[in-house]
Amino acid sequence: MAASFLVGTSALAENNNNGDNNGCNPTGTGQPCVVGEGTQLQFGTTPPPNGFAVSARGTGPEAHGFFSFTLPFGPEGNTDEDEDFVARVTCLIVVGNDAIATGIFTQPESAEGQRVVMEAVDNGGAATDLLRFSFTGFIAADLTADPNGNCWRPSLGPVAIQTGHIAVGRTDSDNGD
Repeated sequence: MAASFLVGTSALAENNNNGDNNGCNPTGTGQPCVVGEGTQLQFGTTPPPNGFAVSARGTGPEAHGFFSFTLPFGPEGNTDEDEDFVARVTCLIVVGNDAIATGIFTQPESAEGQRVVMEAVDNGGAATDLLRFSFTGFIAADLTADPNGNCWRPSLGPVAIQTGHIAVGRTDSDNGD
């Protein structure tokens, strides 16, 4: 199912279960960050699940990283192959346990250049983490965060993930390590 792409990205986005969340911690003092991977039901309610991965660091339009998701069906609804969507991060806004990352698709070719917004909420194990990917028609430019239009916000809130973990916070140091 959705493991093909996530296996390749897990070194970047994994929660390694020793408490450091790949250097992204609620108590960190460095750059804002979000990392994680797992699965989520389509639209929050419909099986089979989508795979997702995220690894982003930085402030506003100076942020860098990626996020991705894998649809459990390929082009034209082909259920024999997955389709991977990957976006390069152009903006990251972190407030408390909530991260909003704007990205531009780099793959698949059919989506290349399109804008996408990911919102992730780290509930710290007290409740299931939340996630949503939003697209044109459900996103708006955040000209306060970046007057040049690199930062966008979703109009719909995130929904529960099915498996995995998302960490939102700050890196352990200012250089992003």
